Amino acid sequence: KYFQKNILKFQSENSSPYIIDCGANIGLSSIYFKQLFPKSRLLVFEVNTVVCDMLKKNINTLAYNDIQIENKLVWKEEKNIYFAHGSIVSDEGYIRTKENYNLFSIIPSVRLKNFLYEKVDFLKLNIGGAEVKVLEDCAEFLGNVQNIFIEYHPKRIEGNQFDYIISLLRKAEYEISYNKEDSNENFNIFAKRKQ
Repeated sequence: KYFQKNILKFQSENSSPYIIDCGANIGLSSIYFKQLFPKSRLLVFEVNTVVCDMLKKNINTLAYNDIQIENKLVWKEEKNIYFAHGSIVSDEGYIRTKENYNLFSIIPSVRLKNFLYEKVDFLKLNIGGAEVKVLEDCAEFLGNVQNIFIEYHPKRIEGNQFDYIISLLRKAEYEISYNKEDSNENFNIFAKRKQ
């Protein structure tokens, strides 16, 4: 979807934009960003260890520079989190809030807020239902982020409300657009800093 629909395409006056990719999966978005901006600097997070190994292999095969890969979960604080796994590559892992785990791992988390002290040209969030909690925690630093793409998962975690995400982004002075993905209940939310 990244290559065919260009859903992650953005404009930047910076020839080496700084991009944070939360939920990088096997690296297709990272590859897309490097093709769009060959001199870009990327910080990418992927929570699933098996998938993260594939991500590293893909990036190493293509010999891209300036990509820092972290096998960590993006959250509102730094601690160990119970992470429930869906299928390996289908992007179905998510944070669990109840004790009904079938297959889970304990994964170290990072606080996204700690990476937003400098200017970020593009922030991609595909974090399995944790969007509200992470955006709330980052609210005071969203002014440093020029563009945000959120793959919104409406039923993944309690309290993950579409209207509330939109209000957080509007309060941070973003222009908002969104569309529904064809095959599921997810929405793609696009936020661009007002000029």
